[in-house]
Amino acid sequence: MKKPIVIIVLLFLFTAIYCFYFFGGYEGIGDGNDYAGLARNINRGQGFTLGHIYPLSLAFDPNIPQPNNMWAPGYPLYLAIWFSILGANDTAAMLASIFALWLLIIAGYLLGRKVLDERLGLIIAALIALSQIVLYAAVEGTPEIFTGAILAFSLLVIIGKQNMARIIISGILFAISILTRYQIAIVGIPLAILFIENKKRFLPIWLIAVLFGISPWLLRNALVLGNPLFTLQSYGEFTKGMGRFDDFYSTYRSFTPMSIFYTVSHFPYDLAKKFAGGLIFLGGAFPLRFNFLGIIPFFFGLIKIDRLEGIQKKILLFAFISSVLIIILSALDGHHDRHLVPLQVFYAVSTMIGFILLAKEFKFFARKTLLIIFGLLLFLPARFPFQEFRLSSIAAENKGNRAVYSKITEAVKPDEVVISDASDAIWWYADRPSIWIPVHYDDLKTLLARDDCYFIFLSRPSDFIKKLSNDEIADFAYSTELMLEMQEHGSLFRLKKAHSINGANRYGI
Repeated sequence: MKKPIVIIVLLFLFTAIYCFYFFGGYEGIGDGNDYAGLARNINRGQGFTLGHIYPLSLAFDPNIPQPNNMWAPGYPLYLAIWFSILGANDTAAMLASIFALWLLIIAGYLLGRKVLDERLGLIIAALIALSQIVLYAAVEGTPEIFTGAILAFSLLVIIGKQNMARIIISGILFAISILTRYQIAIVGIPLAILFIENKKRFLPIWLIAVLFGISPWLLRNALVLGNPLFTLQSYGEFTKGMGRFDDFYSTYRSFTPMSIFYTVSHFPYDLAKKFAGGLIFLGGAFPLRFNFLGIIPFFFGLIKIDRLEGIQKKILLFAFISSVLIIILSALDGHHDRHLVPLQVFYAVSTMIGFILLAKEFKFFARKTLLIIFGLLLFLPARFPFQEFRLSSIAAENKGNRAVYSKITEAVKPDEVVISDASDAIWWYADRPSIWIPVHYDDLKTLLARDDCYFIFLSRPSDFIKKLSNDEIADFAYSTELMLEMQEHGSLFRLKKAHSINGANRYGI
């Protein structure tokens, strides 16, 4: 067996062992629940329907479940393939995530081999496989790893040789990456400018291929949601983390949509402050994408970029420009640094390009011991052992919650909606429709007045109670009865429908 294959197989084994060891299920409000739940509904023939609803979504559609208006479709479709083979369960979801990580490793190796050489391609593959950032994203079960792999392949297709077929394939692959993580669309700007050579001939074809790739989803949105570009994020993301409201997710947990135009006109100062704070936060999080020390050769490469030419220069520029664009975009929305994860392949390749320049500058190639030591420093984990402690803690808590979700499945009928502070997990693990509990008690009473809302599950009842006034506590006690108390894992309350306060008509839901 050839050496590269052996090394890549060993990297595959390491990543699989790491992910399965630290994965114990999804957190109560983890996005992994939603992607898995969507995939399960697809396999059931229910299409892109959501059984877990944000209160904000009810301002647009009063039904539960309702058509997906939140999550990009690519990753649920990918998961649905695995679920159709292995069943809808955590093991299948984690295998899908691991396989996506393997694709990312292969993409890194192939790009590194094409841009540098085979030996450095293997080092790049190792940088990706051993990155705590990559491993954490894989354990979380969100689409960034899969997005990154498809994005890298969309570029690999057109590096070195470009013809009509390759341009079309690249465009379709880039469209798939957009349909797994919407925000990645913005990196199409530097990708097209830097890598499409005969722009007059090929750029229109590439853009048409991208549009063709995303058009089925745009058509679905137009027919189902009335707007091809509709996403709930457009009405809940811009106020997130603004610091003006009671909760980081306050708008999502309310019935009041706040678009970018509404936010700019009503809270211009707060939005500007949030944007500045987001730039600072994301700028501080940026070095973590390189496991800290990798940022040194990356920026050294940028400083000495005039020494580079051809594809190496383009890769470095693409990684930097794409990062800046995503940071600006993320500073406006929810301050999600995980949107940088899909660029991991380009970070790893850029790190090696900068490393070579740095080694030449300081004559490390003449002193192999220093070269090896400096090279090994790039593999130092940025968050060890804190990340592993956190993942172990999450896994232990999630495993303990499994029995709770089973009891909820037994107590709640399939068409009865559960309002919860762990609503994502209620949908995936208990397989019951759920609504994320609102921030304000008046909004909660509005939900309790719905004919389909029968239960409230609180994973942390004390946190909920301490935010209520004495009158609200009394009203909650009068309107509900305790059904199950599961020690540190939460409590399930049943609504006394005869005592509920009717406020639903006020919002038309």
